[in-house]
Amino acid sequence: MAHSPVQSPPLSPGSAASLRVANQRRVLAELRDRSGESVSQADLVRQTGLASGTVSTIVRDLAASGIVTTVAGSGRRGTAVRLAPGAGLVAGIDFGHHHVAAAVGDMAGSVLAEARCPLDPNHEATDGLKIARDLIDALVREAGADPKAIRNIGLGLPAPIANDIVMSSAILPGWVGLNARDTAAEVLATPVLIENDANLGALAEWRHGLGRGHRNIVFVKASSGLGAGLIL
Repeated sequence: MAHSPVQSPPLSPGSAASLRVANQRRVLAELRDRSGESVSQADLVRQTGLASGTVSTIVRDLAASGIVTTVAGSGRRGTAVRLAPGAGLVAGIDFGHHHVAAAVGDMAGSVLAEARCPLDPNHEATDGLKIARDLIDALVREAGADPKAIRNIGLGLPAPIANDIVMSSAILPGWVGLNARDTAAEVLATPVLIENDANLGALAEWRHGLGRGHRNIVFVKASSGLGAGLIL
């Protein structure tokens, strides 16, 4: 299975490896915001604030991994960069008190297919994850892609999470005390990132929704429980 170079085990904050991954993510975020359109390396330097040599190295590494394509322009800084059509897919999973939902999208952020399934509120975590895995497999087939094209999965949970451990939760009793990241990665056979669902809602609105252009936002989720995500 192909894995993205920006997906890695937990890194020590402030380490060279951590900085390299953070810089790769800044470049990829800028390319995703362009919705698959080409952008020059000079523009990437201006938009990310990274040094020209750093951007060149990142672009070279991403191109070698098949995540971006490049077209030579006038000089190194004039090289046009875009996400590769075959860069791979990402998936998102949302667990609620009575449901699990999944979506599959491309690296540019376009949703290709999504589905939702009812769920027993007292389900065990592994059982819920197996249902989510089946949903994703069906969605990938619906999108006409290879299941191995899934590079990463984002998992949103309606519960407090500390160091990937699900803390006390009346909404997901079968998950409490579990290392959700490790368990999900094992069941789904794909690298997984986990976060509280309200925090993810705040991030989504800040990057793509009503929160764009604002420095501070509050996202409130009122469903089976009440939660909030803050960006300050």
